[in-house]
Amino acid sequence: MTNLYFLLILLIFVTSCLCQNEENKEKFSYCKYHFELKIDAIGCYLLTAGVIVLMIIFLMFIISQIGKCRKSHKMRKKLKQKGRYTEEFKEQSSVIQIPLADPNQQRALLDNPMSIEKLKFHLQFDEFQAIQKDQFTTIDRNARNLKENFSVANRNPQRNLSDYVMPYDRNRVKLVIQEGDNDYVNASWMRDLQQTLGRPIIVTGYPRSNIGDRINKSETILAYWQMIFDLKVSTIVMLIDDTQPKHKNFRESLPRGIGSGLCLDLKINNSIVLSVRLDQEIINDRITVRHIKITSRGVSHEVKHLQITREPNYGELQEITEFVEDIFTTWTYTQTEDEELAKKPIVIQDDLGIKLSAIYLSIVALNKEEETKGTINVPKFVMSLRKDRMGMIEKFEDYMFLYYCCSVMKGVKKNDNKSNLLNVKGISKALRKKSTRMFQKVMGQIERADVDEMLDQFNKLDGDNVGVESKTAGNLPANRKWNRNQAVVPYDFNRVILKVEDDEFPNDYINASIFSCEDFYVPDLIVSQAPSSDIPGSVQQFWRMVVQTERTVIILLDDDESIADYLPRENPLEIGNITFSAQSTDEMYGGYFTNRVLMEDGEYARKVDHLHLTNWPDHGFKKDKMGEQFLETLEEIWDMIHKDSNVIIHCKEGIKRSGLFLVLSVILKRNSVKDSDVYNIIDSLRKKRDKMVPEIEDVQYILKLARINRLRSKK
Repeated sequence: MTNLYFLLILLIFVTSCLCQNEENKEKFSYCKYHFELKIDAIGCYLLTAGVIVLMIIFLMFIISQIGKCRKSHKMRKKLKQKGRYTEEFKEQSSVIQIPLADPNQQRALLDNPMSIEKLKFHLQFDEFQAIQKDQFTTIDRNARNLKENFSVANRNPQRNLSDYVMPYDRNRVKLVIQEGDNDYVNASWMRDLQQTLGRPIIVTGYPRSNIGDRINKSETILAYWQMIFDLKVSTIVMLIDDTQPKHKNFRESLPRGIGSGLCLDLKINNSIVLSVRLDQEIINDRITVRHIKITSRGVSHEVKHLQITREPNYGELQEITEFVEDIFTTWTYTQTEDEELAKKPIVIQDDLGIKLSAIYLSIVALNKEEETKGTINVPKFVMSLRKDRMGMIEKFEDYMFLYYCCSVMKGVKKNDNKSNLLNVKGISKALRKKSTRMFQKVMGQIERADVDEMLDQFNKLDGDNVGVESKTAGNLPANRKWNRNQAVVPYDFNRVILKVEDDEFPNDYINASIFSCEDFYVPDLIVSQAPSSDIPGSVQQFWRMVVQTERTVIILLDDDESIADYLPRENPLEIGNITFSAQSTDEMYGGYFTNRVLMEDGEYARKVDHLHLTNWPDHGFKKDKMGEQFLETLEEIWDMIHKDSNVIIHCKEGIKRSGLFLVLSVILKRNSVKDSDVYNIIDSLRKKRDKMVPEIEDVQYILKLARINRLRSKK
């Protein structure tokens, strides 16, 4: 640019020289008034060249300015590479080095708030990260110099998840002492946050057994659930990626499954003091919702359990954005307008209660600070966390990750403020703007049906709609031994009644129900529980039912191979005068096995086809293709069965897989079924056999497959 200026000055000088003599002045004057240029050839050429050069210089200047405006981000990148971080920005992000000699000054941090826009700009420069490393070192040094007491934690090493993460005595959570036990649990009250967020907050890790021999798994789990029960915790937010090997044992602290039979029973001296039951579990793409009931000495308490199941990759902007979305979504779900409920604590937990828990609380609190003040102060807030629990934001990588989360916080809020947890309308609209592919993936896997609406519809389903008195046969003392589950018995009006043939089989009862079907693949069928070796005589009763009701097809719906042990394999099975033998061995098709059983009594022989459906996709399956393949398998099964066949379907108790199979079969038969119709189908099945499709997760599973079927039909 300096050379161009020099050239411009030279041209101006030459032009002025040409105009100095009288002859040239007259010629220029003559040109001015008579529009003719009468100077010598050399002067004319020089003047013309000068004008052209001036125009080129001016044009180059304009182009360069436009280029600077359009490529400003590239210029910032060059600044970053050259390390030219201006003094103005250094002053805005500078750190006051606190003298080590003065403990009071060590506790003081620079009050350095900044806006989200300014933070986004700072994050482009390496110098900002170097400055923040000094800042984090100062925070860490100040936190280590806090004079706190850990005497109670040190006396209970068997209840600590780590030697370096212990609650301070002044704000530790205390349990209600029972039967000589102590009141210690590794959990901390976050006093400063209670004032900021308006809710009591507890931070802890999750109890497990893979930390070493000194950890008493039963003690840590008992202390944890006793804390939830004693303090009447309203919501638990867990930040655990259970797909990672280090978290493989996290389920030890939860019930084994849904229902009373899979409770987590916690004992002291072989006496159950707490029983933890999982009532509902709704598994989604990144968030799992559980409803848990804790019972102790006849008193019950219900708690919501929200698990963010994805641990973000610190280097991926998309994962950072999704993590912040999940934080706002779960936090919104914890809020309530009920004043009494708002007084109950919220528990935030991760591995040790110092990493993702701290980031979670930081995002929620800094979001509120940004809304009220327009700025955020990350260093000051991290120091306030350290004052309530040691090691919060443990590493510098976590500290910088918090900054990146804050940088996307403002944009994420716009998408999530109007969406409830698992609300398909709000979330799908935001996702559709981001990526059609991501939208299809989430819609195919979750469909994120509104939880409240689903629960309301599920609770309206007729359960015991015919009445207890209509189950007389199944509840007779002589017949109860034939039931796998005493809560699952057939109604009297449509139960299968066996013929009493001799003294060997004097009973007419079997746990099976007759279904009359309209507009279905077959006119009627029987739904039964599976025979079990634990119930002596149940295998014989099952085959008696097959013979007497002249069944031609048996469909087994459980994955467990042991349930198929009632089939005759190598050795024939003899029941009364009838011999049952295997006519063909297992043949594997797309997701199911087929067998053929030959029944002979000397006078006649009859064949029964046996199909064993084993390829059920998990309730949390992620790919639409899996759902499509499963639906195609169901269609293939019904295509194999003649419309006049007499069919028995059964699973373990004759309610879960049997219910799913029948509802999905009706959906396939009708081709296109709305979500509202699904509940009507379930209700009609329950009027014929109680507790069909027993859990809300089963309803969600059906809704997911029903929507996949609608998309498949449109294709």
